[in-house]
Amino acid sequence: MAVVDSNYKFIFVDIGSYGNDCDSAIFQRTQTTHTYKFLSEGRLQIPTPFLHPNQSVRTPYVLVGDEAFQLTHNLLRPYSGNQLTIQQRIFNYRLIRARRYVECAFVKACVVLHNLVRDRDGYRSADGYVANETAFVDLPDSNVVQGGRTANDIRNNFAEYFTSPEGSLPWQMFKI
Repeated sequence: MAVVDSNYKFIFVDIGSYGNDCDSAIFQRTQTTHTYKFLSEGRLQIPTPFLHPNQSVRTPYVLVGDEAFQLTHNLLRPYSGNQLTIQQRIFNYRLIRARRYVECAFVKACVVLHNLVRDRDGYRSADGYVANETAFVDLPDSNVVQGGRTANDIRNNFAEYFTSPEGSLPWQMFKI
């Protein structure tokens, strides 16, 4: 799991978890840096909220997560469901697009490191891993709105901006 800044530079990573752990659970266990605790308590040093062009509501800086994360004041997740408005679908597209950069960086790094290790060590049958049934956990229902009215308002504010003349991308309607 990783957090990147607006320039997609890694500013926090957690590499000590198992691959079958969900990102939201890993994030909540960030004991070393207390990132989750500080974010939840409003003590994480995040810049002050800003105004999108032509909007009257100040928008906080946010982290971007997938459906496994809880929607909060400073952590956005996609809208869930199949009956989404165009604005909600564009928001989801833009959110997923932002997350994809981080995931691609991880994949690229893993592939390069994998090839280096295989070239150096070759293949060993002991490298295999078999998960037992205790390795899996139940995830919360992703259709439940957990962040309350404020978090939903923040997500809606971003969605509105992404479909406004100032915040839209020329190709986004073709991607949803």
